[in-house]
Amino acid sequence: FFLLIWRPPIGTVFAFSSRFGSDDRAARDIASHAKSVKMLSLPGLKEREQDITDWFERMGDVPVEDKKKRLLEVVEQTPLFLAGMPRPDASTSGKSMTLTEFLKKDIPPRDIFMKYWTEREMLALLGGNHKSGKSALAVNIGLSIASGRDFLGFRVPKPRKVLYVQQEICESAMQERIQAMSRCLDPRYLENFKIENTTGRPLKLTRKEGLSRLTELLNYNRPDLLILDPFATLHEKDENTTAEMSLVMDIIFELKYKFNAGVLITHHFGKPSLMPRSGTHKFRGNTTIVDRADSLIMLDSLRPNKAQQFASQDRLSRISFV
Repeated sequence: FFLLIWRPPIGTVFAFSSRFGSDDRAARDIASHAKSVKMLSLPGLKEREQDITDWFERMGDVPVEDKKKRLLEVVEQTPLFLAGMPRPDASTSGKSMTLTEFLKKDIPPRDIFMKYWTEREMLALLGGNHKSGKSALAVNIGLSIASGRDFLGFRVPKPRKVLYVQQEICESAMQERIQAMSRCLDPRYLENFKIENTTGRPLKLTRKEGLSRLTELLNYNRPDLLILDPFATLHEKDENTTAEMSLVMDIIFELKYKFNAGVLITHHFGKPSLMPRSGTHKFRGNTTIVDRADSLIMLDSLRPNKAQQFASQDRLSRISFV
Protein backbone atom coordinates (compact mmCIF):
# COMPACT_ATOMS: atom_id res chain seq x y z
CA PHE A 1 0.00 0.00 0.00
CA PHE A 2 1.52 3.30 -1.12
CA LEU A 3 0.39 6.66 0.15
CA LEU A 4 1.54 10.14 -0.77
CA ILE A 5 0.03 13.17 0.94
CA TRP A 6 0.10 16.48 -0.92
CA ARG A 7 -1.18 19.72 0.57
CA PRO A 8 -1.63 22.21 -2.31
CA PRO A 9 -2.21 25.95 -1.86
CA ILE A 10 -6.01 25.54 -1.85
CA GLY A 11 -5.78 23.65 1.45
CA THR A 12 -7.21 20.25 0.50
CA VAL A 13 -5.31 17.06 1.30
CA PHE A 14 -5.07 14.54 -1.56
CA ALA A 15 -4.14 10.90 -0.91
CA PHE A 16 -2.62 9.17 -3.93
CA SER A 17 -2.79 5.44 -3.42
CA SER A 18 -2.44 2.22 -5.34
CA ARG A 19 -5.65 1.15 -7.05
CA PHE A 20 -4.70 -2.47 -6.48
CA GLY A 21 -5.77 -3.89 -3.15
CA SER A 22 -5.64 -0.71 -1.03
CA ASP A 23 -8.43 0.45 1.26
CA ASP A 24 -9.52 3.85 2.53
CA ARG A 25 -8.17 3.46 6.08
CA ALA A 26 -5.50 6.14 5.61
CA ALA A 27 -8.03 8.58 4.17
CA ARG A 28 -10.30 8.05 7.19
CA ASP A 29 -7.42 8.74 9.57
CA ILE A 30 -6.47 11.89 7.68
CA ALA A 31 -10.07 13.12 7.46
CA SER A 32 -10.26 13.77 11.20
CA HIS A 33 -7.42 16.30 10.92
CA ALA A 34 -7.73 17.78 7.42
CA LYS A 35 -10.33 20.26 6.19
CA SER A 36 -11.11 17.97 3.28
CA VAL A 37 -9.72 14.81 1.69
CA LYS A 38 -9.84 13.33 -1.82
CA MET A 39 -8.72 9.87 -2.91
CA LEU A 40 -7.32 10.08 -6.42
CA SER A 41 -7.20 7.20 -8.87
CA LEU A 42 -4.56 8.16 -11.43
CA PRO A 43 -5.63 6.84 -14.85
CA GLY A 44 -3.36 4.75 -17.07
CA LEU A 45 -1.06 3.24 -14.43
CA LYS A 46 -0.09 -0.42 -14.60
CA GLU A 47 -0.11 -2.69 -11.55
CA ARG A 48 3.57 -2.13 -10.74
CA GLU A 49 3.33 1.63 -11.32
CA GLN A 50 1.95 2.95 -8.07
CA ASP A 51 3.83 6.23 -7.73
CA ILE A 52 2.68 9.64 -8.92
CA THR A 53 6.14 10.06 -10.47
CA ASP A 54 5.36 7.05 -12.71
CA TRP A 55 2.20 8.81 -13.82
CA PHE A 56 4.10 11.98 -14.66
CA GLU A 57 6.75 9.98 -16.55
CA ARG A 58 4.09 8.28 -18.69
CA MET A 59 3.07 11.72 -19.97
CA GLY A 60 6.42 11.96 -21.76
CA ASP A 61 8.43 15.06 -22.46
CA VAL A 62 5.79 17.69 -21.82
CA PRO A 63 6.13 20.94 -19.86
CA VAL A 64 5.77 20.70 -16.08
CA GLU A 65 2.88 23.15 -16.17
CA ASP A 66 0.93 20.82 -18.49
CA LYS A 67 1.49 17.94 -16.07
CA LYS A 68 0.22 20.06 -13.18
CA LYS A 69 -2.80 21.10 -15.23
CA ARG A 70 -3.68 17.44 -15.98
CA LEU A 71 -3.30 16.55 -12.30
CA LEU A 72 -5.62 19.37 -11.25
CA GLU A 73 -8.18 18.17 -13.82
CA VAL A 74 -8.18 14.74 -12.15
CA VAL A 75 -8.51 16.48 -8.77
CA GLU A 76 -11.49 18.54 -9.96
CA GLN A 77 -13.28 15.43 -11.24
CA THR A 78 -12.77 13.53 -7.98
CA PRO A 79 -15.47 13.87 -5.28
CA LEU A 80 -14.58 14.64 -1.68
CA PHE A 81 -13.96 11.68 0.58
CA LEU A 82 -16.89 11.47 3.00
CA ALA A 83 -15.62 10.28 6.34
CA GLY A 84 -17.88 8.80 8.99
CA MET A 85 -18.94 5.65 7.17
CA PRO A 86 -18.44 2.47 9.26
CA ARG A 87 -14.93 1.09 8.95
CA PRO A 88 -14.91 -2.60 7.99
CA ASP A 89 -13.28 -5.20 10.21
CA ALA A 90 -9.98 -6.08 8.54
CA SER A 91 -10.41 -9.75 9.39
CA THR A 92 -13.78 -10.03 7.64
CA SER A 93 -13.82 -7.12 5.19
CA GLY A 94 -13.45 -9.44 2.18
CA LYS A 95 -16.06 -11.98 3.25
CA SER A 96 -19.40 -12.04 1.43
CA MET A 97 -22.62 -13.56 2.72
CA THR A 98 -23.89 -16.84 1.42
CA LEU A 99 -27.42 -16.87 0.02
CA THR A 100 -28.61 -18.66 3.17
CA GLU A 101 -27.04 -15.99 5.39
CA PHE A 102 -28.54 -13.21 3.32
CA LEU A 103 -32.07 -14.68 3.43
CA LYS A 104 -31.80 -15.02 7.22
CA LYS A 105 -30.40 -11.53 7.74
CA ASP A 106 -32.53 -9.24 9.89
CA ILE A 107 -33.12 -6.34 7.48
CA PRO A 108 -35.46 -3.49 8.48
CA PRO A 109 -38.56 -3.28 6.27
CA ARG A 110 -38.74 -0.60 3.58
CA ASP A 111 -39.51 2.77 5.13
CA ILE A 112 -41.98 4.30 2.68
CA PHE A 113 -42.68 8.03 2.94
CA MET A 114 -45.24 8.10 0.12
CA LYS A 115 -46.06 4.97 -1.85
CA TYR A 116 -44.67 4.98 -5.42
CA TRP A 117 -43.13 8.41 -4.80
CA THR A 118 -40.32 8.19 -2.29
CA GLU A 119 -38.89 6.21 0.61
CA ARG A 120 -35.76 6.04 2.76
CA GLU A 121 -32.49 5.66 0.79
CA MET A 122 -34.43 5.91 -2.47
CA LEU A 123 -33.46 8.38 -5.20
CA ALA A 124 -36.53 9.74 -7.00
CA LEU A 125 -36.27 11.93 -10.09
CA LEU A 126 -39.14 14.33 -10.81
CA GLY A 127 -39.05 15.50 -14.43
CA GLY A 128 -41.03 17.85 -16.61
CA ASN A 129 -40.79 20.53 -19.25
CA HIS A 130 -39.78 24.10 -18.51
CA LYS A 131 -42.42 25.87 -16.36
CA SER A 132 -44.50 22.69 -16.09
CA GLY A 133 -44.87 22.97 -12.30
CA LYS A 134 -42.05 20.68 -11.12
CA SER A 135 -41.05 22.91 -8.22
CA ALA A 136 -44.66 23.41 -7.11
CA LEU A 137 -45.20 19.65 -7.18
CA ALA A 138 -41.95 19.05 -5.26
CA VAL A 139 -43.03 21.50 -2.53
CA ASN A 140 -46.47 19.86 -2.30
CA ILE A 141 -44.82 16.46 -1.92
CA GLY A 142 -42.52 17.81 0.80
CA LEU A 143 -45.34 19.52 2.72
CA SER A 144 -47.52 16.40 2.56
CA ILE A 145 -44.73 14.17 3.86
CA ALA A 146 -43.79 16.70 6.56
CA SER A 147 -47.38 16.83 7.80
CA GLY A 148 -48.25 13.16 7.34
CA ARG A 149 -51.11 14.11 5.05
CA ASP A 150 -52.12 11.95 2.06
CA PHE A 151 -51.45 13.51 -1.33
CA LEU A 152 -53.52 12.95 -4.50
CA GLY A 153 -54.87 9.74 -3.01
CA PHE A 154 -51.40 8.37 -2.17
CA ARG A 155 -50.86 7.24 1.39
CA VAL A 156 -48.43 9.12 3.65
CA PRO A 157 -48.06 6.88 6.74
CA LYS A 158 -46.75 9.51 9.20
CA PRO A 159 -45.06 12.93 9.42
CA ARG A 160 -41.38 13.11 8.50
CA LYS A 161 -38.60 15.68 8.52
CA VAL A 162 -38.05 17.28 5.12
CA LEU A 163 -35.22 19.53 3.93
CA TYR A 164 -35.98 21.44 0.73
CA VAL A 165 -32.96 23.01 -1.00
CA GLN A 166 -34.18 25.27 -3.79
CA GLN A 167 -31.75 27.12 -6.04
CA GLU A 168 -33.87 28.78 -8.69
CA ILE A 169 -36.85 30.78 -7.41
CA CYS A 170 -36.43 34.10 -5.57
CA GLU A 171 -37.32 34.08 -1.87
CA SER A 172 -40.33 36.39 -2.17
CA ALA A 173 -41.96 34.20 -4.84
CA MET A 174 -41.17 31.03 -2.87
CA GLN A 175 -42.63 32.50 0.33
CA GLU A 176 -45.84 33.49 -1.47
CA ARG A 177 -46.11 30.03 -3.01
CA ILE A 178 -45.60 28.11 0.23
CA GLN A 179 -47.97 30.37 2.16
CA ALA A 180 -50.76 29.42 -0.24
CA MET A 181 -49.87 25.72 -0.13
CA SER A 182 -49.58 25.44 3.66
CA ARG A 183 -52.86 27.13 4.65
CA CYS A 184 -54.71 23.84 4.98
CA LEU A 185 -51.94 22.09 6.94
CA ASP A 186 -51.80 21.53 10.68
CA PRO A 187 -49.48 24.26 12.06
CA ARG A 188 -47.92 21.72 14.44
CA TYR A 189 -46.13 20.03 11.55
CA LEU A 190 -44.80 23.10 9.75
CA GLU A 191 -41.55 22.80 11.73
CA ASN A 192 -40.92 19.46 10.02
CA PHE A 193 -40.37 21.29 6.74
CA LYS A 194 -37.01 23.08 6.55
CA ILE A 195 -36.07 25.21 3.55
CA GLU A 196 -32.70 26.44 2.31
CA ASN A 197 -32.87 29.15 -0.37
CA THR A 198 -29.55 29.41 -2.18
CA THR A 199 -30.71 31.59 -5.07
CA GLY A 200 -27.72 33.50 -6.40
CA ARG A 201 -25.18 31.21 -4.71
CA PRO A 202 -26.24 27.65 -5.61
CA LEU A 203 -24.64 24.65 -3.91
CA LYS A 204 -22.41 22.92 -6.44
CA LEU A 205 -21.84 19.39 -5.22
CA THR A 206 -18.81 19.11 -7.49
CA ARG A 207 -17.13 21.96 -5.58
CA LYS A 208 -15.62 21.58 -2.13
CA GLU A 209 -17.56 24.46 -0.59
CA GLY A 210 -20.89 23.31 -2.06
CA LEU A 211 -20.56 19.73 -0.86
CA SER A 212 -19.35 20.90 2.55
CA ARG A 213 -22.34 23.22 2.91
CA LEU A 214 -24.88 20.54 2.01
CA THR A 215 -23.15 18.12 4.38
CA GLU A 216 -23.48 20.71 7.16
CA LEU A 217 -27.19 21.14 6.41
CA LEU A 218 -27.76 17.37 6.50
CA ASN A 219 -25.74 16.99 9.68
CA TYR A 220 -27.72 19.70 11.47
CA ASN A 221 -31.25 19.00 10.19
CA ARG A 222 -31.05 15.19 9.80
CA PRO A 223 -34.00 15.04 7.35
CA ASP A 224 -35.79 11.87 6.36
CA LEU A 225 -36.29 13.34 2.88
CA LEU A 226 -33.95 15.69 1.03
CA ILE A 227 -35.41 17.60 -1.93
CA LEU A 228 -32.95 19.22 -4.36
CA ASP A 229 -34.43 21.63 -6.90
CA PRO A 230 -33.30 21.61 -9.71
CA PHE A 231 -30.61 19.13 -10.80
CA ALA A 232 -28.90 21.50 -13.26
CA THR A 233 -27.89 23.86 -10.44
CA LEU A 234 -26.17 21.12 -8.41
CA HIS A 235 -23.15 20.81 -10.69
CA GLU A 236 -21.16 22.45 -13.46
CA LYS A 237 -20.47 19.33 -15.49
CA ASP A 238 -21.56 18.27 -18.97
CA GLU A 239 -24.92 16.51 -18.59
CA ASN A 240 -24.35 14.60 -21.83
CA THR A 241 -21.12 12.95 -20.65
CA THR A 242 -21.30 9.58 -18.90
CA ALA A 243 -18.14 10.02 -16.81
CA GLU A 244 -19.11 13.47 -15.53
CA MET A 245 -22.69 12.50 -14.69
CA SER A 246 -21.45 9.32 -12.96
CA LEU A 247 -19.33 11.57 -10.75
CA VAL A 248 -22.33 13.73 -9.79
CA MET A 249 -24.59 10.74 -9.15
CA ASP A 250 -21.90 9.03 -7.04
CA ILE A 251 -21.80 12.07 -4.75
CA ILE A 252 -25.60 12.03 -4.35
CA PHE A 253 -25.58 8.30 -3.60
CA GLU A 254 -22.87 8.71 -0.96
CA LEU A 255 -24.91 11.40 0.75
CA LYS A 256 -28.19 9.46 0.79
CA TYR A 257 -26.55 6.39 2.31
CA LYS A 258 -24.36 8.33 4.74
CA PHE A 259 -27.35 10.26 6.11
CA ASN A 260 -29.89 7.45 5.67
CA ALA A 261 -32.25 9.75 3.78
CA GLY A 262 -34.51 9.58 0.78
CA VAL A 263 -33.67 12.02 -2.02
CA LEU A 264 -36.01 13.70 -4.50
CA ILE A 265 -34.47 15.77 -7.32
CA THR A 266 -36.28 17.83 -9.94
CA HIS A 267 -34.88 17.64 -13.46
CA HIS A 268 -35.84 19.09 -16.83
CA PHE A 269 -37.01 17.19 -19.88
CA GLY A 270 -34.89 17.63 -23.00
CA LYS A 271 -35.78 20.14 -25.68
CA PRO A 272 -38.22 19.00 -28.41
CA SER A 273 -36.53 17.27 -31.31
CA LEU A 274 -37.53 15.93 -34.73
CA MET A 275 -37.92 12.47 -33.19
CA PRO A 276 -40.61 12.40 -30.49
CA ARG A 277 -39.25 11.52 -27.03
CA SER A 278 -41.06 9.02 -24.84
CA GLY A 279 -40.58 7.42 -21.43
CA THR A 280 -37.19 7.88 -19.79
CA HIS A 281 -35.81 9.41 -22.99
CA LYS A 282 -37.69 12.61 -22.16
CA PHE A 283 -35.22 13.46 -19.42
CA ARG A 284 -32.39 15.77 -20.40
CA GLY A 285 -28.80 14.58 -20.47
CA ASN A 286 -26.96 11.28 -20.32
CA THR A 287 -28.92 8.12 -19.49
CA THR A 288 -26.70 7.69 -16.40
CA ILE A 289 -28.92 10.22 -14.63
CA VAL A 290 -32.16 8.26 -15.01
CA ASP A 291 -30.47 4.85 -14.78
CA ARG A 292 -29.24 5.62 -11.26
CA ALA A 293 -32.66 6.75 -10.03
CA ASP A 294 -34.89 4.26 -8.20
CA SER A 295 -38.10 6.02 -9.15
CA LEU A 296 -39.00 8.34 -12.03
CA ILE A 297 -41.93 10.74 -11.69
CA MET A 298 -42.94 12.40 -14.95
CA LEU A 299 -45.00 15.56 -15.23
CA ASP A 300 -46.39 15.88 -18.77
CA SER A 301 -48.34 18.93 -19.87
CA LEU A 302 -51.61 18.00 -21.56
CA ARG A 303 -52.35 19.42 -24.96
CA PRO A 304 -55.03 22.15 -24.93
CA ASN A 305 -57.63 19.98 -26.69
CA LYS A 306 -56.98 17.14 -24.22
CA ALA A 307 -57.09 19.45 -21.22
CA GLN A 308 -60.45 20.86 -22.29
CA GLN A 309 -62.01 17.44 -21.72
CA PHE A 310 -61.36 17.91 -17.99
CA ALA A 311 -61.62 21.65 -17.37
CA SER A 312 -61.65 25.01 -19.02
CA GLN A 313 -58.08 25.69 -17.92
CA ASP A 314 -55.42 25.07 -20.53
CA ARG A 315 -52.52 24.30 -18.17
CA LEU A 316 -53.16 20.80 -16.87
CA SER A 317 -50.55 18.09 -16.44
CA ARG A 318 -50.54 14.32 -16.10
CA ILE A 319 -48.35 12.54 -13.53
CA SER A 320 -46.95 9.11 -14.45
CA PHE A 321 -44.35 6.78 -12.92
CA VAL A 322 -41.57 4.66 -14.40
